[in-house]
Parts: sequence; structure tokens; C-alpha cells
Amino acid sequence: MIKVIKLIPKEDKNLIFIYEEKRNQAEMLYLQIIYKQGLADGLRIGNMFNEIRNKDIVGL
Repeated sequence: MIKVIKLIPKEDKNLIFIYEEKRNQAEMLYLQIIYKQGLADGLRIGNMFNEIRNKDIVGL
């Protein structure tokens, strides 16, 4: 990547940094979505286990 940046004219080098910034923002958004989905799935599974456990306790 450094070799490529050296070949770009000075007036266009800022575009590389803008691109990298936007790419990093997109990746962060993606990671946030994945995290939130995993958290929601984990809570849903925990609630299912609690329901099953409560049914087992009541059924005793």
C-alpha cells in the first residue's frame, strides 16, 4: 500500500485517506451490527432456557 501511495500525485493522496476513513467507518458499523445481533441471540437463548427450566421446576 505504501508503494501505491508514493505513486499517487500529491493532490490526490488525500483521497486515499478519505477512502480509508470511510472503509474503517463501514467496518465499525458492520462489527456493531454483528455484536448487537449476537447479544440479541444470546438473550433470546437465555430466555428460552429460563422458560424450559421454569416449566421443569413447576412440573416437579
